[in-house]
Amino acid sequence: MTSSKCAVSLLRKCLDAKIKSGGFDTLFSEVKILSGGDGKCVAKLQIQKEHQNIKGTLHGGVTASLVDTISTITLMASERQLTGSSVDLKVSYLRPVPKNAVIIIEADTVKVGKTLAFLTVKIKDEKSGKIVATGEHIKYVGDDPRKASLVHVDPRKASVVHIDPFKASVVHVDPLKASVVHIDSLKPSVVHVDPLKPSVVHVDPLKPSGDPGSYKLF
Repeated sequence: MTSSKCAVSLLRKCLDAKIKSGGFDTLFSEVKILSGGDGKCVAKLQIQKEHQNIKGTLHGGVTASLVDTISTITLMASERQLTGSSVDLKVSYLRPVPKNAVIIIEADTVKVGKTLAFLTVKIKDEKSGKIVATGEHIKYVGDDPRKASLVHVDPRKASVVHIDPFKASVVHVDPLKASVVHIDSLKPSVVHVDPLKPSVVHVDPLKPSGDPGSYKLF
């Protein structure tokens, strides 16, 4: 597996975005990303009290959530930057995990098609190396966002574009019709198009539309 600091950093940002949402993923604030890239992710977690069931071992619901979360950030950090919606999630529990144990979570992208993504996850006990659980995750990802989320601006009809980060991750300006994109510093989500020069704006899906750093000019 080809891994890099860049890939690990992107996976970390994807996980942090889910944790900061304040939902169930806050359970995984102590997850460490070890490696990633090429549709894979390897993470590590020490089992804490909040991860345990009444018997003091890793809760089955937490295991299922780890399968969901780690496979999802693997998909988010892929070239297509997909999040998708879960269609099917299967978990097989092979061994109990005692308190304070350290587990390794390995996610792998099997296939990403036009509408569905297929991922697998293995969870191992770090000390023994034995597999304690396996998972399969299928997510609906819709059409290729590089096509579906393109917004073409016709300067003859509109000189201002409002970017909705939940609907469009890329704003494409036709170089034959429009050009330089001026971002209003007081309203970063508003893009003014100069019809004399060509340009493209990419919106960072990990940052809100109100963040000036969300936009990259090319």
